[in-house]
Formats: sequence, C-alpha cells, structure tokens
Amino acid sequence: MADGSVSVGRGLKLHQVRCVVTAARRGSFRRAAAALNLQQSSVSRCVRELEDHLGAPLFERSAGGVELTSVGVKFLEDAERALDHLGRAAEIAGAVGREARQLLRIGAAPIPGSRFLPEALQALASARPRCRIRLHEASSGDNLIAIRAGALDLAVVLAAPQVVAGAEVVPLWREAFLWAVPTGDRRATRSPTSWRDVGPEGLILPSGEIGDLIALRLTTIFGAAFAGAACRAGPETALRLAAMGQGTAVVPAGASNLAPSGVRLRPIGDDGILVSAVRLVRNEKPALRRLMGLLREMAKIPDGGRGCEPTMVAGAGGTRLSAERRDSGGRSGVVGAVR
Repeated sequence: MADGSVSVGRGLKLHQVRCVVTAARRGSFRRAAAALNLQQSSVSRCVRELEDHLGAPLFERSAGGVELTSVGVKFLEDAERALDHLGRAAEIAGAVGREARQLLRIGAAPIPGSRFLPEALQALASARPRCRIRLHEASSGDNLIAIRAGALDLAVVLAAPQVVAGAEVVPLWREAFLWAVPTGDRRATRSPTSWRDVGPEGLILPSGEIGDLIALRLTTIFGAAFAGAACRAGPETALRLAAMGQGTAVVPAGASNLAPSGVRLRPIGDDGILVSAVRLVRNEKPALRRLMGLLREMAKIPDGGRGCEPTMVAGAGGTRLSAERRDSGGRSGVVGAVR
C-alpha cells in the first residue's frame, strides 16, 4: 500500500481492524490509543475510515466512551478470530524460520577415513546442541553446483575449486597418498617413495572422485605409459587385494587404519590433494559461522604436515586464493592457488 499499511482483504487495513478490536475491548478510544501507543485522534480516524468503508457504524459514541452496535458485535467476533489466525500464522512462520536457521546442509566429497570434517561436526554439535546437520556425499562438481543454487550451506571439495562468485573458500588440509605394497615385494622397503617408484602398471586405485584425481596425476606423470588402473575398488578392498599380491594400491592417507596384515604402506612424496570448504558469503546462518570458525581453527593446527592456512578469500572474478602448508616441524610454504 502507498501509506505503508497492510491490507487484509476487501480493502480492509490491519491497523484499522486492530483499532476497532482494541477500542471494543477497552470501551473507549482514549484507552485504546494508550494501549496501542497512538494518539486518540489516530484511533478515532482509523475507526471512522473503516466504518465509511463498510457503510455501517461499528460504535455508539458517548461522553462515557464507546459501545458496539449490532454490526460492530458481529464484526468484532470475526475480527478477533482473524487476528488470532494471523497470530498463529506468524508464530508458525517464525518457528519454521528459526528451524531453518538451525539446519546445516553440507555436501562433502567422499574422503575415506578422513576425520577432519567429522571432528569439526562433533565440536559443532557440542557447542550448538539445537543445530541439525544434513550431510550427503557427492562429487565436488555437484557440491559446487548446489552451493551456487543455494541448495547447500557448505561444500567440502577436492582439488582447487573453480571460483564461485560471492563465495568464501577456506583451504582445510592436503590429503596425502599412501602406496600399499605386499610385504614380500622388494619395493616395500624403499625410501623415499615417489610417483616414479610407484610406476604406471598394475595399480589398484580407489573408486570415485579421489581415484579419478589419482589417475589424472598418473597420466600427467607417465603419459601413455599409464593405461589405466588394473582395478578400481574401495580403499579397504584395494588394500586387501594388495595384501593378496594382486598388485599395488594407492589410497588416501586417511584409509591407513584399514590396512590388513601382509601389506606395507609407503608415503608418496608429494603435496597430496587440497581439500577446501566453500560457502556463499551472504549465508549468515549462526551455526554455519560457528562451523567455519571451527574449520579455520583446525586448519591452522599442524597435522602431520597436512594443515593448510587460508590467506585470501575467493569472491567475484579475478580473486585469488592461496593456502599455506605447515609440515610437522612448523615449516610452511605456498601449496595451492585458485584464480
């Protein structure tokens, strides 16, 4: 409405209805004005405007106050019921809004054995018991699409993510890789281990996105000599196959606790794969802000050489994101960038 009032149907205005109901309950325009924190003339004018709109008087006026007419009695009955419905509707809407602000929708790329995100979520649950977490695993690409669409509050993605306009990208850690070699294989005692030592043949790689990234790295290093994985399987199955002598396996470091007897795990000497958290800056859910704070705190703690510390925030085109890697001795160096 041009005057800022709210219409409640048939040209009626909410403030007019409230004036009538309050005046009827209080028995006078003066007491109604005091209850509504308005001038008495404003209440009188609102009532008169509503009477003019309806074409019938709602009150009998006298020096002692006001009294409802027969039309006013009927109007008050329906008006009080309508205001009660509006009040309940506002309460329900408010409750739904509060519940939505307590819900965190998180999409995470599968990282077998990683404890970083589960530990952060456990800390969040302890700090905010009312927070509800809806977590699903999906590829990094699908998670970024969902972030852009507003379908997720937070995405945990692998490798350097494409810049999302209006987004904050926080590097969390670098997931190292392990080479699983049967204990009887002479290569099990070699140190240090590089991708050249791993070689391009007979490899058992993890299934899913992380296996695709390892395959891409092998293709970059060996070119046509890498003809693809001999087998793709989950980390536990890959490790068991290696222990059986069916080949050697490359698995993320988080899967080390799944290794059976009969296999030796050798760290592969490279920077691993960067894992980052992405959120839209305009998303101001208190629980999300708290989770982002926890993730930043955890990312700054040296963790076997895999901690990453953010130095910039990604935003619209042309922004740059870099991360600082800290090894177990506290040394640091730039390990990744997104342009």
